[in-house]
Amino acid sequence: MNWLDDARALDQRIRGLVEAGTFFIATLALNSEDAYAVSDRYLSPEARRIFEEVVAFHQRYADVLPSAASNAIDRFIDAAKPLMTGGDVKKLEGLKARLAPLAAFRAELAYHLSDREAVSRRMSERAFQHLQRRIIADPTEQARWTEAFKQGETACEKLGAVHLLSHGLWGFKISAAGEATDLIFAELIDGAVVQSAAEALVLTEWKLVRQGSQAASQAEHAHRQASRYARGVLGGLELHGYRYLVLVSKDFLHPPEDFTEDNVRYRHINIAVAPKSPSKG
Repeated sequence: MNWLDDARALDQRIRGLVEAGTFFIATLALNSEDAYAVSDRYLSPEARRIFEEVVAFHQRYADVLPSAASNAIDRFIDAAKPLMTGGDVKKLEGLKARLAPLAAFRAELAYHLSDREAVSRRMSERAFQHLQRRIIADPTEQARWTEAFKQGETACEKLGAVHLLSHGLWGFKISAAGEATDLIFAELIDGAVVQSAAEALVLTEWKLVRQGSQAASQAEHAHRQASRYARGVLGGLELHGYRYLVLVSKDFLHPPEDFTEDNVRYRHINIAVAPKSPSKG
């Protein structure tokens, strides 16, 4: 498992305890007596075990967690430790004192993890915008990409991978076997290396369009390859909801419309290596 899978499991565990505690507290409206000491025997001990798991989770993944999520965990551990571990925190009042911080922590952590996806999308869009503008503004960069276009698809995706990494993004593609492959070394993705260097993993399929009439067919080819991907490489860093179909052409062209399939947005990007006409968007 990776840290995001563990975070989701932890989220579900907290959710289950909060729901059980809420149900238990609701029953006390009918009978205020906790005759079987449910709060002290079952619910509060589970809260302590979850707190210990939060501490262990942070120790395991401190080096790879998004900074906002890591900071939220730090704050929760510092603030909640007396309540979660204190032997004098008992009975119904003690249960309430444990459930409320756990519920608040769960909401904050979920926010930071979902926000990571949005940040990764913005980083990706900025990286592609920067690449196109640099090609237009920098004659050396334009010459480099024009030569890569002559050499073929592999040369373009290698240059693209280097550019994406300068933005903190590790681009990868899908092999014929459906496996995630590094764009530069044509080897399987090394999760440990990615964790140490990148903010996000981004699935890209690069296709050359030598004639404008080929745009739709090349985009479909890229889509077929990208859609083979069905499992995460490194869930904590991977941009799950977007896949980029990059059409490299000499001049700007009209790429197909973006679309969503199986909760994944397929985003068409056109990179023109020697544009003569203004961008069509």
